[in-house]
Amino acid sequence: LATPLVVCYPLSYVSDTAENFMWDYALWGIEQAGPTFIKFIQWATTRQDMFSQQFCTHFGKLRDQTRGHGWEDTEKLLNKELGPNWRDLVELESKPIGSGCIAQVYKGKLKESTPTYQKGTDVALKIQHPN
Repeated sequence: LATPLVVCYPLSYVSDTAENFMWDYALWGIEQAGPTFIKFIQWATTRQDMFSQQFCTHFGKLRDQTRGHGWEDTEKLLNKELGPNWRDLVELESKPIGSGCIAQVYKGKLKESTPTYQKGTDVALKIQHPN
């Protein structure tokens, strides 16, 4: 995981392309490392008194531009957790209204009343990313 960074770091002093690749690769590596690393970097980017402006700018994408999962993955997770008839319970929009490092949120409406909420109530479903 670190080998490309070791190669690109010296090249980044002479090439903007190598520098951009280094930052993009580091961002990808943190995303692959998982939620704990992402949360740590999210915190670090809020501490401009401790980290460089360049670091905070590049890794700030983890705060407001996280990558979500596809609708197909959401459907698989809903089928697994709520059963194949989950569409009878709630109507969801296929595009998430927000995505974080651990889950993403979908807007929907209840199709059936529950003890707490009436049919037609607007809901937000938070779906954890696969794996």
